[in-house]
Amino acid sequence: SEARRSISALSQVPGVEVRVITIPPWSGGEIPFARVCHSKYLVVDGRASWVGTSNWEGDYFLKSRNVGVIVEDAAFTERLTRVLDHAWDSPYSKVLEPMTREEPPPKPWKPKGPPEAEQEY
Repeated sequence: SEARRSISALSQVPGVEVRVITIPPWSGGEIPFARVCHSKYLVVDGRASWVGTSNWEGDYFLKSRNVGVIVEDAAFTERLTRVLDHAWDSPYSKVLEPMTREEPPPKPWKPKGPPEAEQEY
């Protein structure tokens, strides 16, 4: 995907470490689109931050209606930094290995059940 290629390229920039957080499924079964880290924010030098609803791809910023806010408040920015640090240091956070080839897109989510019950989505 475009996003995967972009973050892979970013991971190759000297001094930049990119991590991917993969939260394991809940022991009670799979819940589609749950247990994900979906926050979208940026912290700048511990003084200001941006929080928004856009995914980090061009079309989301240019061709859709989303909202974003810049907050110039050290206390708020510190709180966001703590949230990031907690996720960054979690056991679910792994350093992204740069792509070496084009990877196939992920398969769409399918409900779990006997093979005869599975359908193409």
